[in-house]
Amino acid sequence: MSRITGGLVAAAVVLGIMVGTPGFVSAASINVSPSTVAPGDNVRLSGDILANGVPGCDVTGTVTLISEAFAGLGEFAGVGAVNLPIDPTGHFDSTVTLSASVAPGTYEIDGRCGGGNIGVSATLVVRALPPTGPRLDVKLWIAVASILVVIGLTVLAITRPRRARSA
Repeated sequence: MSRITGGLVAAAVVLGIMVGTPGFVSAASINVSPSTVAPGDNVRLSGDILANGVPGCDVTGTVTLISEAFAGLGEFAGVGAVNLPIDPTGHFDSTVTLSASVAPGTYEIDGRCGGGNIGVSATLVVRALPPTGPRLDVKLWIAVASILVVIGLTVLAITRPRRARSA
């Protein structure tokens, strides 16, 4: 093999490794932080609209993130959605507040811009709100109710008029 051919093969191998290495080629992304929240909490949504290092839509526009978790915040094709601004480099980074009525569950978040799907998704978990108010001890309430029933029956027995005996 000649030096030129060997050099070309080595360059092709290096280029192949660089192109095939994750992170070298940018891809669109959606990041959610925190990934587990309660209804009514704030969620930071960030990422980019890049596909192979090139914006997948107009960088002066918005990205629409679509999820049932965004019900009440906006809508896209009948599903909850938020529209976030895209900066000149193709990135977005905004915080949204979920509706307090969002049901607990695991939600998928998809993205669209420029009339097309950005091809990635993220997951958001909405947990149930913790119970509020005083904690009721059922055994205690049963004991109190039982004592009240006994007291009530005793009072009835004592205050019940007695019939006079006939001789």
